[in-house]
Amino acid sequence: MTGPAPSKRQRGPYGPNDLAEPDQTKRARLEQPFLEPDQLTPQLSSAPSQRTSASPFAFSDSGSPFAPPLDPPTRAPDLDDLFAGIPEGTPDEDERCCFGEVILDATSSKQLGEGNFRVPVELRFTPNVINLYAEGSHEYVGLLNSQGIRDLVQLFEVTLSATLWCPSDKKKKCGKSGQLSPEPRTVHIVVYGLRKDMNEIGELLQNFKIFLQHPMEYDNRLEYFNPQYLLGPGERMPRPENAVFHAVSNNKSFDRFLEKHSKAELLQVFDSASGPLLFSEVTQSPRLKTNLKRYQQKALAMMAEKECGVLENAAFEPLWQVSTTEGGTRYRHIVTGTTQAGQPTPIMGGILADDMGLGKTLSTLALVAWFLDHVDNNVSPHAPSPRTTLIIAPKSTLPGWEEQIKSHVLPGQMNLALYHGTSRDRVSSVLHDHDIVITTYSTLRSEWKSKNGTSPLFQNTWARVVLDEAHHIRGRSTQTFKAASAIRASRRWCLTGTPIQNRLDDYGSLLAFIGIPPFVSKPAFEYWIGSPVQKNLPEGLLRLKRLVTATCLRRTKDVVRDELGLPRRSIRERIVHLDPHDREIYDFFKRNASHLIADKQILDNENAFQPGTGNILPIINTLRLICNHGQSLLSKPALAAWTQRCSSDALWGSSRHSVRTCYSCRTNSTSCDVPSEFTCSHFLCSRCEDTDDDYQSKVDDVVCPRCAQDDDRSYTSSSLNSLVESQPSAKVRALVGNLRNEQQCHEPASDGKPIKSVVFTFWKRMLDLLEIALRQEGFGFERIDGQKSLAQRISALSSFKNDDKCTVFIATIGSIGEGVDLTAANFVHLLEPHWNPMVEEQALDRVHRMGQTRDVVATRYITDHSIEMYVRDVKERKMRLINQSLGHVASESEPEMDWQTSLLDAFQ
Repeated sequence: MTGPAPSKRQRGPYGPNDLAEPDQTKRARLEQPFLEPDQLTPQLSSAPSQRTSASPFAFSDSGSPFAPPLDPPTRAPDLDDLFAGIPEGTPDEDERCCFGEVILDATSSKQLGEGNFRVPVELRFTPNVINLYAEGSHEYVGLLNSQGIRDLVQLFEVTLSATLWCPSDKKKKCGKSGQLSPEPRTVHIVVYGLRKDMNEIGELLQNFKIFLQHPMEYDNRLEYFNPQYLLGPGERMPRPENAVFHAVSNNKSFDRFLEKHSKAELLQVFDSASGPLLFSEVTQSPRLKTNLKRYQQKALAMMAEKECGVLENAAFEPLWQVSTTEGGTRYRHIVTGTTQAGQPTPIMGGILADDMGLGKTLSTLALVAWFLDHVDNNVSPHAPSPRTTLIIAPKSTLPGWEEQIKSHVLPGQMNLALYHGTSRDRVSSVLHDHDIVITTYSTLRSEWKSKNGTSPLFQNTWARVVLDEAHHIRGRSTQTFKAASAIRASRRWCLTGTPIQNRLDDYGSLLAFIGIPPFVSKPAFEYWIGSPVQKNLPEGLLRLKRLVTATCLRRTKDVVRDELGLPRRSIRERIVHLDPHDREIYDFFKRNASHLIADKQILDNENAFQPGTGNILPIINTLRLICNHGQSLLSKPALAAWTQRCSSDALWGSSRHSVRTCYSCRTNSTSCDVPSEFTCSHFLCSRCEDTDDDYQSKVDDVVCPRCAQDDDRSYTSSSLNSLVESQPSAKVRALVGNLRNEQQCHEPASDGKPIKSVVFTFWKRMLDLLEIALRQEGFGFERIDGQKSLAQRISALSSFKNDDKCTVFIATIGSIGEGVDLTAANFVHLLEPHWNPMVEEQALDRVHRMGQTRDVVATRYITDHSIEMYVRDVKERKMRLINQSLGHVASESEPEMDWQTSLLDAFQ
């Protein structure tokens, strides 16, 4: 099996939208009567459009955007079925070819490491020069001056695949400022285009003394025709014997870099899927009372275009590229290269993956309102089409959906039914009388298991199904995923700010739910995407980028910051000094941990130094608990060890060895690939993670199901009494002082609302201690943790938002991750550092989001000379890795983190 077609890294000096059809034409197409696909007859034209394509692989013609509906996936196709019909060359392939490779001088001061490095680059044209940017990361790496290449992309439909060669020079030249001086480099550019333009392209390049060489690396699915290669009568162009598809050499140090940075690279691929700069807006429905921001209008335009099944002249990248030749119209899959004559089944759905707090809910409501307008204005003489949208969401987000509908939709313009709990029997027979039905993942899973398909969730056909926080279906083997996939709906949408949580197939699960061919099958996703990415093959990331662009729309807060108009967010650090007694406890456990480490009784392999692998994590957590509140939070074995001043290894044994096996299947940790990281010291192996629905439902509580049960059993009246008797720790006193200062030293908001604060902690028992301190100090507060019912959550959030006497909100950091709006507050307190920086970011996004009108100030509490400083360093290193761009390597000023040395320092 050969690789895909070359990446469209350079489309010429004009962007595709500059050459797009008139806005009014596209607007008219999106706003024509919206009918069910099965009532429409596709009308395809074979006449090519007069519009010049910016790429040789994307032709367009006029035609209807509608096609038959997308059926929900039924079975996973066999690999033979998936890969059949993709020969080495097809008639469509014959229209495109590779003309060879040109090697040009460039200027760059980029140093990427030892040995010869070849880095894919994008060519960006300016009036004078061609700038080089690392592909994906958009990092400037040099420049190229070639009028011949400029003329080439302006006169012909070509695709250029460029690679910057940066040989390492041990004698680096420095300028007067001490910085590296620009040095001569070479850019290798593989030229692809239409065979009919071959001779003209060869002549143009020769006129500029640019000569085409045999390519060292190219898409060998395509024919190779070098117009400057002299052939005798009847001779055929020889294929380069040593040419390969790979665009990056197998340099060992570079391979290790990719392994360490793979997740950051994948995140950058998704971050780049921000859609076109120019697009035709869809008229906002009069049902909405909130004006959409520009980036939300783009989301509506994308979702409307996808639901209309637009392939030709699409503003947003489609899954199939359309080309029209004398032989007719053909459709080519952008990842697999499969071509077909008939119009593909439209993919009427996708993934809206905007950052948290950017209004994915409002964008979805805008889509529903737009759809309802067309249904109401175009009544069909046929059987009535489904008009009800089914939304599946975590229990915690239900109040948010109800509140968003009240806030953004005019009264009486969109009716809602909640299918959850005791309300199910009352509304089950009238679900289709509503415009929106909302249910929970737990309800969906429960009815799929118990009712054998008789539930109205699975019997009814819905206009569309929307998965909120769609990463809840990321395990293909879970009942939640199977239940969601069994819903009857042709339009299928996923809303999630985290399309990848632990592994790339998290994204594959979303594609399977939507029905993206051929990725309904996990083997197919692994073959085309997962395996090439894991092996660091360049085509892997290229394919992934194409697929993400065609299926996702994602904007980060940084991208839309100016448009969003959010107030400032600042983060400060408060250093806390342990009380003498707590310091004595801390030093006792630290000394014993140091002895165990020195004896190698814990760190029995190099992975044990890394957070989440298990062995040393229970001891680290014990030290973290002491930092929060001395001995008040210690487990019974740890408290016994301190009381008896006993350093026996037996007292550590239960906690140390309890994390060596998966709590579900009891598999030894060393045989599990990528175990889930629970900060509670337990772990779930990857096989169980994919099949454990309890894990999926608690993934955002950051606590494993076993811990949730153990925590309930360990709660007794005597333990509560001991908490009441305890004195507030240094960290709690620091918090109370800051809360008091915020309320006394800051003026109320312009609307007279008081200053309010939110406090996050990882441990639920820490909330009990906070409750005691806040009551003693006279603060009005509300609380949420993972054990609160839906009614309790709604009541707590409403009180905090509307009651001026309630000025503090305390919560476990995991319980607040989804669907919670805390913009009533503008001060945030993080009582301890978390291993995962994104967990903290999600918590802060509950406050710093749309609707916030005041500057947000966050305070992180760090205990001096403690394990918390190590955790903070780990988190900051992780955050820097996440923020690194695709193709960017660590600078010499940012060395690799030595986990082992850093952790040992924390125990000195």
